Amino acid sequence: MKNKPNWFNDRDLVELAGYNAYKSYGRTETIIVNNNKYMIKDKVNISESGLDAYTISNVEMDSEDSVESDIPTEYAIIYAGTNKEQFQDLSTDAQLIGSNVPQQLSDAKNYFDRMEKRFGKISYVAGNSLGGALTNAIAVEEKSVHAVTLNPAILPKDLVDQTQEHTNITNYFSKYDVLTGVEESINLDYRIPGKVYRISSGVPHSDHLLSSNHTGYLSKEMSQQFIRVGEKGEPGYGKIYIGSDEHIVTSVWTGVPLYGGQTDIIDINSTQLTELSEAVQGLVTERLSLASSYLGHSIDIVDHEASLFHTRLEKLKQVFTEMVDGISFHPALRGLTVNGNAAFFEQELIASKLDEAEQRYRGLNTILNSPPFEIAEFVFDVDISVESIFAYLKELVYNLGTLLEEAVGQFLHIKQQIFPQLFEGGTDAFYDAVVGELDAHYEVIQQNKEKMMTQISQYGTQVLQVGENFEARDRSVGQSIQTGATAVRDVEALQKTEAFDMTESDYLGIGLLIREQARDSAFDLLKQSVHVRILPLLTTVDGVLGMMEQSISTAKQTIRMITVQATNSLPMKLIGLFNDFDDKVRAYVNDALQPLDEMEDMVEGLQEGVTKLAAHLPELLERFQPYIETALFEGSQYENVRLYNVSATVLLEEMIQLFDDIVRQLSAQKANAIDTLADTSRFVSNNLAMLRSQIDRGTM
Repeated sequence: MKNKPNWFNDRDLVELAGYNAYKSYGRTETIIVNNNKYMIKDKVNISESGLDAYTISNVEMDSEDSVESDIPTEYAIIYAGTNKEQFQDLSTDAQLIGSNVPQQLSDAKNYFDRMEKRFGKISYVAGNSLGGALTNAIAVEEKSVHAVTLNPAILPKDLVDQTQEHTNITNYFSKYDVLTGVEESINLDYRIPGKVYRISSGVPHSDHLLSSNHTGYLSKEMSQQFIRVGEKGEPGYGKIYIGSDEHIVTSVWTGVPLYGGQTDIIDINSTQLTELSEAVQGLVTERLSLASSYLGHSIDIVDHEASLFHTRLEKLKQVFTEMVDGISFHPALRGLTVNGNAAFFEQELIASKLDEAEQRYRGLNTILNSPPFEIAEFVFDVDISVESIFAYLKELVYNLGTLLEEAVGQFLHIKQQIFPQLFEGGTDAFYDAVVGELDAHYEVIQQNKEKMMTQISQYGTQVLQVGENFEARDRSVGQSIQTGATAVRDVEALQKTEAFDMTESDYLGIGLLIREQARDSAFDLLKQSVHVRILPLLTTVDGVLGMMEQSISTAKQTIRMITVQATNSLPMKLIGLFNDFDDKVRAYVNDALQPLDEMEDMVEGLQEGVTKLAAHLPELLERFQPYIETALFEGSQYENVRLYNVSATVLLEEMIQLFDDIVRQLSAQKANAIDTLADTSRFVSNNLAMLRSQIDRGTM
């Protein structure tokens, strides 16, 4: 926008403090910061205290030595922050919490004094973190020095005078910086003197909390100041650009940061209007385009999730199956949510054991109906038939099979009928609630974004044309005055900025909590279904198995008692007539009891498994909750949507801040044309605010 350099502005000083201070430069090396050129004039490293700093001067872009230019040479000292591999820095950080002044702060002041003796006045100091504390330690004493810090550490208590305002100090706090957040939370921020301005730099991501969110930059080259989001080749893969200086909003005319009160009113003429037009068509359009690209990545992610609906649904069913199998302690209970084949096989095996037991009892019955028992039965009227004891057991085994079929049917009902319902909900009762809600909301945002881009384009052209007409009419009036002739130029038709009405969105009313809400609703539905359809069935199965176990025990006891009763009812003389008959009976009894023993073991094991399955199902549902949330919208991708939305919102917030100053400056002018531009600017700002609020719903 402006051809003249603006050395040592706050944006440059922040970049120098957060980025260049951590680089290794040689003496007399030149560096470029935001199209401004600086030369390293001196470097210092004091190993005893850990002080690292360098002194720089401004240089014209077409000159290697600013002394040869008529531009006055100014000097700044940039103090480096904490080097985590340097014990002295870490020790100094620890000492700042106290009252005494650490040696590194004293060395920083001594270095400042030496540089002033060597070069003359040092006009600027800057630093990040520990370097910010060194900077502020200088500035509280040197009132004429303009100090700029980024996320500074606190000063020792003995250096803080709360009665002083320190208007020469500006501290920029990054939105997601941990250090300044902690300093404020423990009420030690009063030990950071001067003005504090909050800028929306950084990203709300744990990977960057202690790195770029604090220093404001990555250690890479300036052209690579971005973080990658997502995985390469996947939808939503892209970059979010960082760099704290980019988030310091300045006046389009003066370059003064728009914080801490209103900027001075300037006179608006054709030159200022041209600068405004260039800013709108350049910076504003560029930032809106970047915000648009972030939104585009979010939309790609949402569209991809929509395409995976059936995959997400089937995967959720599979996880449920695996988790139920995992708590099914008996092998026969695995597969209940699929087909129940193992359970049916176990039931059939139990039934076969019962049939085998019945057949063997029939063989025993043949023996019991032969002499001498036949004689005993005749003489003593003893009924030793055992066929009747199997009827109830057969009924229980049949009931078990029926209940297992019902259990499998209920599990399948939950998976086939209830699971799709877990995804339903949202404003318009979407079949895929979270994705549908986001998709509908983004559709509105897309419409409004296109309106916004068109409006900004028209506005930039309108501002330029107003400026051109201002200049042309001014020349025409001057000619009229010189010649005495009527030569005032007519106003040409100007670009009109359409008053687009932004579309309201009825979606995402609770922001990204929509997924949490959908998860809770889905969990309640699943929990209710399991408690109504599954747990009562398992309790009934458990009861049937218990009755089976009791009936088997009773049958075994009855057979033994009948055999003993029948044997004991015969006189020894009569039994003696039959050689080894008593031994044969016992052998037949043991043989007949074997299938019942095996059946009893099977029923006991199955009952234990059913009991544990019923007991652990509620716990399983709790552990299943996160899987529901992931199925509704994959976790890392949901976070990526939020990151992109946060970054887009930040850009719009900064443009609103910029337009607030534009409106204020234009509103202070007396020309009707400028008043109209002020009204248009206000309308643009309002639309930006509405678009920002809609995107902001996707950050909460």
